[in-house]
Amino acid sequence: MKYFTLIILLGGVLACSFIAMNKDRIITYDQKNNKVIKGLISFEELQRDSAFAWFPKEYSLYHPKGLSISQLKASAREDQIVIFAGTWCGDTKEQLPRFYHVLQDANFPMHHVIIHGVDHKKHAIGREDKKYKIERIPTFIILRNGKEIGRIVESPVKSLEEDWVDFDEKFERNQY
Repeated sequence: MKYFTLIILLGGVLACSFIAMNKDRIITYDQKNNKVIKGLISFEELQRDSAFAWFPKEYSLYHPKGLSISQLKASAREDQIVIFAGTWCGDTKEQLPRFYHVLQDANFPMHHVIIHGVDHKKHAIGREDKKYKIERIPTFIILRNGKEIGRIVESPVKSLEEDWVDFDEKFERNQY
C-alpha cells in the first residue's frame, strides 16, 4: 500500500510537470508540415533541429556589411533584443538567420536576446505579443535601458545591421 501511494503521488507530480511545461511552450505542425513553436526559442535549437534546415542555409548565404558591424561592436553592448518569429513563416525563415549572423559578427552578448515563437495568429505564450503590439513577423525590437529605440518588422529598410545602426544614431542624437 505504501508503494502504491508513492507511485500515485509521483505520477501526479509528473503529470503536473508536463501540464506546466505545455503552458510555457506548445509545439505543433501546420498543414504544410512546418514545425510551429509557440514559446521561447533558442538559436541553438534553430541551428540543430532538422525541422529548421532553412536556418543554417540562410545564415551561410548572408554577409553582413563590415562597417555597420564595426559600429555595432562599438555601441550596442547594452542593447536588449526581443524577437517575435514564426518558425513556419517565409519572412522569418529569411530574416532570423540573417539577424543571428549580424549578432554573431558583432560579438553581441546572446544572453541579451529573447526569441518568442508565435503561432499563425501571431500569438505568443502569455501576453507578450500584446505587450509589444505585434502585428507582423518577424519583428526585431531593439531596447536600450528598457526603452525601444527601434524595430524591424518583416524586412529591413536597408539591411538588418544598417537599420540597427540607424536606430542607434537616432537614439544618440535625441539624448543631447
